[in-house]
Amino acid sequence: MIETRTLSYVLASICVACGVSACGGSWSNSDLLFLQAVPDRTALESKLPGTRPGEDTQALEQFLVGESSEIRAWTVTVSEDFNRGLFDMLSGLEEVRRIPPTRREPNRRIWGPYPHDTLPRFDLKVEIERRAPGAGELPYLPDSFTCEGPVFVYSAMLGPRGEDRWARIITGLYCASGGIRRGEGFIALHPDRIRALGLPTPQTEKLARILVHYRTDAFPVQVDMLFTPAAGADFEAFSYQYREYENGVGAMRFNATHNILGPEPERWQVTSGWRPDGSGRAVTVVSGGELAGPEQAIECWDARGVTTYELKTWKGTEEGDPESCPTLRVFE
Repeated sequence: MIETRTLSYVLASICVACGVSACGGSWSNSDLLFLQAVPDRTALESKLPGTRPGEDTQALEQFLVGESSEIRAWTVTVSEDFNRGLFDMLSGLEEVRRIPPTRREPNRRIWGPYPHDTLPRFDLKVEIERRAPGAGELPYLPDSFTCEGPVFVYSAMLGPRGEDRWARIITGLYCASGGIRRGEGFIALHPDRIRALGLPTPQTEKLARILVHYRTDAFPVQVDMLFTPAAGADFEAFSYQYREYENGVGAMRFNATHNILGPEPERWQVTSGWRPDGSGRAVTVVSGGELAGPEQAIECWDARGVTTYELKTWKGTEEGDPESCPTLRVFE
């Protein structure tokens, strides 16, 4: 995964800057309504056992050693990267929960501007605005998006000190459709806008935007992460999708390009689902490369992570017991 630490690092300076600038004040009840727009990463992260930040993965590593399952290993890696990406993207933005706003307007709260902790020529500012549904929303929203509840639009901005020139490096929207902290939202990170200020973006130099779309107002919880390459990048847009169901079942779908079956790279689409105990089933569709047409692989594993069934159509091989596969209805 392409890391997003650059943006987290920029926003993490908000708290430090506030301390230097002697921020103060207290919260009002209406301030808390604006704060619900800021996503809670713990509600969005993948719950695949053994891959959540800070979770003990020793048992997981023990049964992964010596396993030949490429599909299951990808699922573990992608789940870890997915969670790490959410943490890096949202941890800095979440700092506004610790700091009362600098300025209050009837439908807007503003934090800053604050001097950046490590970029002495730059300032930071965060704004959250309450709008009527449909009033000047964001350009990357899908046509199918509708909202009947309050809409909160927010942005984290970075700008050269002394200039009225702000780059909206993070933009987002939250629709409070399911009550407090339950709704639908979008958050977009814009490495290209940081570069336009003349600043480097290590690890994200080939990305123009990372867009996260999430829904927490009903099951399944939905989180989709889309990576858009910058002009001239040597890869196509790719995505991670996560679902969390009411019965504790989780699922991820992701795309990868690998030259595993031949000299030319193939396209792999992996859909993995798992039960709360860790047992699961993955279906992979492979196309391109040296293949004449799409091929499929199915793999199942038990709660210990031991493979119980494996089918690979391009090899014509089938091992294990298909009855051992858990019945999982995901991405339907």
